[in-house]
Amino acid sequence: MASAMKSTVQTYEIGYKGYHHEMSEWYSQVIKAKDEREALKRFARQRHVKPPDQDIENWHWEENDWLMAFRYIKKVELQTCPHCRGAGTLRIAKNDS
Repeated sequence: MASAMKSTVQTYEIGYKGYHHEMSEWYSQVIKAKDEREALKRFARQRHVKPPDQDIENWHWEENDWLMAFRYIKKVELQTCPHCRGAGTLRIAKNDS
C-alpha cells in the first residue's frame, strides 16, 4: 500500500522573486507533493506564510525586509549532473503529455 501511495508523489519547482528596495533576486525551491495545490501548501508552511487563495498569480508575502512574489510552479524531474560526477542536481521540466 505504501508503494502505491509513493508512486503518486510528483516533484515540483516553485519559483519566486524577492524585492528589497532597488534590489531583486530570483529563488526556487523543490517540493515533493501529490499535486500543485499540496505543493503550494507545503511551500507556504515551510516559509511560514499563509497559503495562496484561488488567485496564485498575485500571491505575495513578506520575509523580514523583503517582499516575495510567486512567479511559477512546474513539474520537474531531478537528475544527477553527468558533468560533475553526481555532485550536482539538474531540474528537468516534465511535460504532462
